[in-house]
Amino acid sequence: MAYDRNGFLFLGRMNVRYHENRELHYERFINWTALASVLLSSAAFVALGPLLPDAWQPGKEAITAIATLLVTTLNGAMLAFGMFNKFTLHADLKRQWMAFLARLERTDDSHLGEIEQAFHEMNSREPAADDKLLKEIHKKTQEALDWQ
Repeated sequence: MAYDRNGFLFLGRMNVRYHENRELHYERFINWTALASVLLSSAAFVALGPLLPDAWQPGKEAITAIATLLVTTLNGAMLAFGMFNKFTLHADLKRQWMAFLARLERTDDSHLGEIEQAFHEMNSREPAADDKLLKEIHKKTQEALDWQ
């Protein structure tokens, strides 16, 4: 399918928006996991055991064990699902799509074939998309560009 300048503009902006969303998603997961890991695995957390209400004192070891299991699970998810790699992949793809848009802006209409080739090369490096999110991003990009 051949696109004109506006089609490439739309698709480029949509991809920037999509990868920005994914980058933010993974960044938040990484940050919250790191915070929980530091807090729940610290000696300060374990030292809070005596401060628990009297009714909870018999279960303080279980509470500590659950916190430890939670930290282990979060850190395991980080490693098993490659969250940092996904974060960097989407950050890099966002930058590449931004460079694509900059190139589109500098290219005159007689060289749009080069833009189309670059577009197809970029799409070949795209990971599988979240279809529901992509539809939402598509709609938001249309609204942002006032292309109803």
